[in-house]
Amino acid sequence: MKSVKDNAKLILKAMIEGHQKKANGDAIKRLTKLRSKEINDAIPFLESQDLIITAPVIKNIRYDFFHITISQKGYNFYSETYHRQETPDSDPFSSLLYG
Repeated sequence: MKSVKDNAKLILKAMIEGHQKKANGDAIKRLTKLRSKEINDAIPFLESQDLIITAPVIKNIRYDFFHITISQKGYNFYSETYHRQETPDSDPFSSLLYG
């Protein structure tokens, strides 16, 4: 199982590259092949970094959210992370977490 940060990065990348500004849990699952628990665990991390905006769920069936929308900060993070050269060990979230 990948880390929450890895799954969060995968969700953001898959949504942007799949041209999905907004997606529910099932759409994220199709894009990423992650399990419901992995998606549910990654969404709060993305939200805490202001990379997505979450619409709350009314009745929780599989996912802890109704849908998510990528924020402008999410698009900027994607652009900075995937359109520049990185060393294999670099952590793209470190600039968000540590300023």
